[in-house]
Amino acid sequence: MTYDKRKRKRTVRKSLRKILILIIFIYFISRSIPIALAKNAKTILPEKDILVKSYEAQGILIKEEEVYTTVGGIDSNAQEMEGERVPAGFKVANVSISNDISGLKEELKEIERAIDTLNKSDREIGLFEKVKNSSSDNDTLLGQSLEALNSRKEAIIQEISSNKVLYTTSTAGLLSFNIDGYENLYIPKEFENYTYENLDIPKEVKKKEEGEPKGFKLINNFQWFLAIKIDNPKEIKEYEVGNLINVEMKDGDKEITGRIIEINRSNNKMVIIVKFTTHLEEYYNLRFPKVKIIMSKNRGFKIPTKTLVENEGQKGVYIKEFSGIVKFRPVSIIESMEDYTFVNMGDGGYIELKKDEKPVRTISLYDEIFLNPSNIKEGQILD
Repeated sequence: MTYDKRKRKRTVRKSLRKILILIIFIYFISRSIPIALAKNAKTILPEKDILVKSYEAQGILIKEEEVYTTVGGIDSNAQEMEGERVPAGFKVANVSISNDISGLKEELKEIERAIDTLNKSDREIGLFEKVKNSSSDNDTLLGQSLEALNSRKEAIIQEISSNKVLYTTSTAGLLSFNIDGYENLYIPKEFENYTYENLDIPKEVKKKEEGEPKGFKLINNFQWFLAIKIDNPKEIKEYEVGNLINVEMKDGDKEITGRIIEINRSNNKMVIIVKFTTHLEEYYNLRFPKVKIIMSKNRGFKIPTKTLVENEGQKGVYIKEFSGIVKFRPVSIIESMEDYTFVNMGDGGYIELKKDEKPVRTISLYDEIFLNPSNIKEGQILD
């Protein structure tokens, strides 16, 4: 074999060795990169949350309201009872029906002072003589007898009393001074007439003008009603008369439960009439509140939608076990949104994927879920 041939062979062998080493190097690099990426992959824990399905609608409060109109002012003690339950016979106002009884009140004060002075004179004669001698006019109050003064006092009191009208509550109920003018329009009877077309909602609730008659009203807080206007009945579940329904007032954060007593359908619209027996003290001053019908509530885990993968046709996520091994955990989806998905928490951590099949283990509260599973494979050992 010539020298040139041997030299070419050696060069070829060296090149092959280099290529082989390079291939091996690339292989190990290609194997180590996903492992390195997996080790550094971010994980998140599932978040407990409640998925609420609701329907927003316009409501109208319907109450038993008895309105009283007064001419004068309201008793200061009564004003402090706004929104409170008061008993029957509670004094709300004591109003004068005379244009001006101030002169009578002033005369009464003078007579009472004179009576007080003359009463003292029975015990202190010197004082009486001094006062009497200082008066040059026998027609003054001090010149009259106690009997005459007391008689005049009683007459004035009677005259003042006859010019007063005492306003008291006829029954017990919530006391309110907020009269909106709808008390005689939305009354709790003939609920079949509360149709969508008949319930006009004003753009602005009328405010009481200055100079309008003052007054108060008593509200029966043992039962009250809410008419709910439904624009699209297909968006809510099928309710029937007698069903319980959960409602949340938009002005508050409390969910209250009532019973449906009437459902009026017309022209692809609907009105639901709901009866309540509690919580009116929190809403008595509302007339046209925005409300939410709470149709369902599901407790579950909230996870980012991008964590979901598919394994043999089953949706799930990759988790990192305590040992560092990557495991696939199937999930049962309740509802998916753009960024987040609600999944079933399961019964004791197990879910039923198909009927008549054994429940399988799903995610738990402390499972580390890979946020970006594209570089993750089941069975990888990361630690």
